[in-house]
Amino acid sequence: MDKKHLFSQLEKWPLIKFDHANIIQNGESGDFNVRTSLYAFDINQHKAKLFIRDVLPGTDVVAMIELYTTWIKEFKKTTKPS
Repeated sequence: MDKKHLFSQLEKWPLIKFDHANIIQNGESGDFNVRTSLYAFDINQHKAKLFIRDVLPGTDVVAMIELYTTWIKEFKKTTKPS
């Protein structure tokens, strides 16, 4: 997902103030169906999470989290306080 698409997804939830990205892994390590996904989070007020994308094996997860967190914070600066 590129930055423009991420912003359009975040705009759909104006009452939730997403502030960072992080990884969630569903399934047990070693299972065939383990799925790793990136989400936007707002744990401060709503404890909400928004699916961003699946993470492919071999992806630099730290760099991905940093990039999307930067974009989320950039989006947050462009929105009016509610």
